[in-house]
Amino acid sequence: MRQVASLLAVAAVALAVFQPTLAQDDATPVPRTQDRGSRTEPIPFGTAADIGGGWWIHVVDVIPNANVVVGNENMFNDPPAPGRQFFVVTMSVTYEGPAESGSMAFSSPFSLVGDAAIAYNQSENSCGVVPNDFPSTDIFRGGTIEFNECWEVPSDDEEIASLVMFAENPEDLFGDDRTWFSIDPESGAESSNQ
Repeated sequence: MRQVASLLAVAAVALAVFQPTLAQDDATPVPRTQDRGSRTEPIPFGTAADIGGGWWIHVVDVIPNANVVVGNENMFNDPPAPGRQFFVVTMSVTYEGPAESGSMAFSSPFSLVGDAAIAYNQSENSCGVVPNDFPSTDIFRGGTIEFNECWEVPSDDEEIASLVMFAENPEDLFGDDRTWFSIDPESGAESSNQ
């Protein structure tokens, strides 16, 4: 009975965490920057930046060791390899580009990198089917959605603590035009203003 109650509790938390948001209706506006950040000085957690083409992104939440949540999303998802874990980042994206609508459906421009100096990307480090995964829909000018990206990363505390996210400019996916984001909630805009 305890196992059933525990599973129900995990499922309830997963459903609460992974509900898609189609519009941002927070009373507090998200801070914005024109800065692109850098690997050593990423944009603070929760601060939005234009990654190119009018795509404004900010990190909303992180879920390290999301193995159970990802495993419960699809029975065909493989577990992470031994010594590795699934790491989920929830992001908000607003389209303010020049066209009536836009889509980043071609491929995910988001990756992680840490002290190991190896990029974790969706081609090599995908978690499988993820709740509220990267959108493949058009977003019309002014529209905002939240989604999750997930990477399989080493279960090493030092590597996890060193991770930062970077986004390739969706108009130049093969260049070096990157915007860097902190995924450490302690680096948030509120704590960086104190």
